[in-house]
Amino acid sequence: MLRMTSLLVVAVSLLLSGASCGKQPGGEPGGNPCGNPGTDARLASFNIRFATEDDTGVKAWDTRKASCAKVVERYSFGVFGIQEALPVQQSDLAVLLPAYSFYFVGRDDGTVGEAVGIAWLTEKYECKSKGHFWLSPTPDIPSGSLEWGGLSRHRVAVWAVFEDKGSGAEFFFLATHLEVGEDYTDVRLKSAELIIEKEKALNPDGLPAFVVGDMNPIAPTEKSMRKFRETYVDSWQQADADGTREGPIGSYNAFNPDVNLETQSRRGDYIFYKGDVSLVRYKCIDDRFGGQYPSDHVPVMVDVKLPE
Repeated sequence: MLRMTSLLVVAVSLLLSGASCGKQPGGEPGGNPCGNPGTDARLASFNIRFATEDDTGVKAWDTRKASCAKVVERYSFGVFGIQEALPVQQSDLAVLLPAYSFYFVGRDDGTVGEAVGIAWLTEKYECKSKGHFWLSPTPDIPSGSLEWGGLSRHRVAVWAVFEDKGSGAEFFFLATHLEVGEDYTDVRLKSAELIIEKEKALNPDGLPAFVVGDMNPIAPTEKSMRKFRETYVDSWQQADADGTREGPIGSYNAFNPDVNLETQSRRGDYIFYKGDVSLVRYKCIDDRFGGQYPSDHVPVMVDVKLPE
């Protein structure tokens, strides 16, 4: 009888510990799988859609900027990449998200034009180093992809190395925005090759690495995406195989609140990773506020474990 009672106590204890595993305050699932020690990190990518006078009503930046901030706060992104942020949007985000630090690079010359940026929770992470390069044959100077068969329009990548202030865990994070259009698959391939080459050079210690952004592929099978997968893991594919993928497939909504992101959209936003990383889950966040999406893209997010 004593043995049966002891076994019952052990079983109940295991059940209770499993029930609480992977949850953060407020009920939002977190990156803390049972029996898997390490440092939790929640990373994301969010194309916020550039502010333009052509967008009116619910599409206007002044109307939706609070919702963009709310989705970030709701999910407590630790580090996230940002695409299409104009200076007014950069200023607004700094006010709306005071818990975050920001690093933006305007694609035209470093300050002007749509910016790609990285934001991080200031209390949780220290930015050890950061930089940027252009997606072109001359990556160290502002330039377009004409020599690759592309456009004079510039595209940029920004990167940073972060340290978790609590555990000391470090990782490399890169955000970008690739060229759009069916005619520019070769340009996206050249951009992917450059990003892979640069990441290896900028991350000589082989830290866990994340490459995120609006990649604009025609399909996940496009050669640029296949090139990334030669070096990195596609978090969507891995989570889908593991049964830890949440949310719809598509991440582009075109400000249409009625679009079916599972069947009528494309997966334009990606999170790739490599190194000593344990993927806990992937989520495509299709939250709406007042029935409307905060942007014409929805954010994508991963919960991961990093070595301490």
